[in-house]
Amino acid sequence: MLVLALLVGQAGCGGESATAPDAVRIVPLARQAYLAPAATAQDGPSAASDASDAPSAAAADPLALADGVRADVAPEIGLWPAGTGVASGAGAGGSPAEAKAQVIQSARGGTAMTCVFFNMRQAPCSDADFRQAVARLVDREAVAKASDVTVVPSQSFVPPLSDAWLEPDATAPDLDRQAARQHLATARSKDGAALERALHILSPDRDVSPAAWRTAELLAEEMNGMGLNAVHVAVPDALLAKMTMARRMYDLYVADVTLAPSPFGLHALFLGSQDVPWTSAYAGVHDDALDEALTRLWSGSDRETARQGALDAQKRLAALLPCVPVCTRPERLLASSALGGFVNRPGDGADNLWTWCGLRWADAGKGNAEAVMVATTALSDLNPLTADTADEWRVLRMIGLPLLDLDPVTLEPVPVLAKSWDIGEWTGSDGEPRTRITFTLRRDAAWQDGKRFTASDVVFMIETVKRLPETNFHALANAVDSAEATRDDTVTVYFKDRGYRRLFDMAWFTLLPAHLWASVDDPMAYRPWETPNPEREGLTCLVGTGAWRIQADGIPAAGLSEGLRLNRSAPFHTSTFGRLVRERK
Repeated sequence: MLVLALLVGQAGCGGESATAPDAVRIVPLARQAYLAPAATAQDGPSAASDASDAPSAAAADPLALADGVRADVAPEIGLWPAGTGVASGAGAGGSPAEAKAQVIQSARGGTAMTCVFFNMRQAPCSDADFRQAVARLVDREAVAKASDVTVVPSQSFVPPLSDAWLEPDATAPDLDRQAARQHLATARSKDGAALERALHILSPDRDVSPAAWRTAELLAEEMNGMGLNAVHVAVPDALLAKMTMARRMYDLYVADVTLAPSPFGLHALFLGSQDVPWTSAYAGVHDDALDEALTRLWSGSDRETARQGALDAQKRLAALLPCVPVCTRPERLLASSALGGFVNRPGDGADNLWTWCGLRWADAGKGNAEAVMVATTALSDLNPLTADTADEWRVLRMIGLPLLDLDPVTLEPVPVLAKSWDIGEWTGSDGEPRTRITFTLRRDAAWQDGKRFTASDVVFMIETVKRLPETNFHALANAVDSAEATRDDTVTVYFKDRGYRRLFDMAWFTLLPAHLWASVDDPMAYRPWETPNPEREGLTCLVGTGAWRIQADGIPAAGLSEGLRLNRSAPFHTSTFGRLVRERK
């Protein structure tokens, strides 16, 4: 495969490489630390990029920091002006700001979608012609042009990332004001009184969701231009869930939802039985054909059954229009042009396993030993059971490997710590079939302190999280009936229900080394990065199986709030991932 071959040839994943950084120093900095103008301009991208008071240094080098440090990687959208020139891959650009930097934007948009949801529980949104009319008043290009953040217009009901899971013929209507007038006339002929009252369009505040706010603002203008009385109400974050999930106090709700390339999340959004308080069933749609397709997506025991359910569900959504997709928000990463090895995976861009395993200097012999990465918040918690922020999880993902991940091209599951898997069924005590997945693990995988990674580590993680309801991953672990290590390299996970989707759940688990955690009295309060490793001097108990490790001297005396340094993990490069890449070229 081309992308993986690129990693072997240029990133040195098959062994030690003289062109790869020896360390990554993570520097937590507030947005104000950047010399570049902030991406919080109130008049959209042009205001950020045209700011007359921006220091000239920012235009020359957007990675320059106010304290004199120059960042090499900034994997957080919004750190730089929204108007910065964007390339869909590393490199190409052309603006002065890109002379020393590259902007990598996730291919084919992002997993975060902005959608307009109709409250189909009440008139006029219960009327199909009204929904058809409003759908034709959504001006996606205007939203993209005026939004404070970079968005990509989209009319599909799932992020257009994976061709296998996308139904290309199931899309929302184009902008068409004339057709909208015709549908409104039909709707008025059926129930004119429902269209006389104020129609409330709810959205998050502008600073919480700029794209949703802008969509609601423009849609209200379009609806009022058609003689309707649309009122846009931006709801403070503290009240939003209560108004939209508990009380359903809206006619239309513009929200951001996240769907993976394999869109199992459609089930929670649109299944009729999900229409109860405190769920994300914003539309309140009840349709037998849609429910049947969503059930196949959710409970199908094999890939093809689930995939066909997803395709059929999209067709039915296009016919019913319980919501109108508007745009997706791509992930962006700003990086020094001196760095290479970035793998732009559709949906999440360059911030992924493949990039962090293959990070390298573009020009051999001219890179620094240490690369600087920006974190937008101060780090405080690197316990995988309780870590919360995106920056903390980026560190943990760089340290550890999952059992499986998504291929950077096909977006299908591929083995990482697992060598292979077999999906089957077992029979529960109620006589119903349930999903069973047996993983065969790589025998060369090891924790960074030298201990071998085994099936017992997988079982330990699942059992630990199951008994701690407040931990990360508890919902995933609680879906497991039991897990059994039949050999050092074989683990079988028995789920409480049926569904091919459970394979994807296992990709999310961040695994724990049982030999270090089994004796911990309170896993929730444990601070492994502050605990010396008993197996290997110089390491802490925060060890993983990945490309980067934390050494005891990599954490400042003042603590994580000052940042940390990650060092390359030599055993990783010379064994596990090297073989993985060579096997998949």
